Amino acid sequence: MDNAEKTLLIASAGYSRSSNVSLTKIAWALSAVMQKPENNIYHKLKEIDNVLDSELKSIYGVRQLSNQLDQEEQEDLFDDTLESKVGEIVDVEILSVKTFGAVCKVEDSTRTLLLHVSEVADQFIDDVRKYLKEGDRIKAMLILNPKGALGLSTRKIKSVSSGEDDYRQLYQQKEMVSNE
Repeated sequence: MDNAEKTLLIASAGYSRSSNVSLTKIAWALSAVMQKPENNIYHKLKEIDNVLDSELKSIYGVRQLSNQLDQEEQEDLFDDTLESKVGEIVDVEILSVKTFGAVCKVEDSTRTLLLHVSEVADQFIDDVRKYLKEGDRIKAMLILNPKGALGLSTRKIKSVSSGEDDYRQLYQQKEMVSNE
């Protein structure tokens, strides 16, 4: 099979996809033009169609991943302010409760952060759902977790009983000591 015939088969398979004409009908028409058996052309078209299908799926997956990364970059541009507010008390809405903690949306932000089970209360917690429910609106402190990622804590709020400015100072002092 020469390049012109391959190109014609690839174009025909693409045409079949875009116009919803069956490969059988296209194979019948091409057999007259190419003067080859209809079943041979049909099988070649089917092979090309399968390759096109897998290629389109991989292109779609790459586009989807690219769009997701672009969206994450945009979210980071809008929410860099949260990193500068570590130690402050923010209002959050609990979106979902898991065994390891709660995923919370920070109000006046597009970010969702984790309220880890270890940051919910000072005592042992066997079931997070006893403390938190989806849809609840609570106050939480912005913290950096041990890996350096931004997170939330209600335990640190409960351990200090003064104003918000004191929370921030206490947390910053604690972090400076632990970093040294």
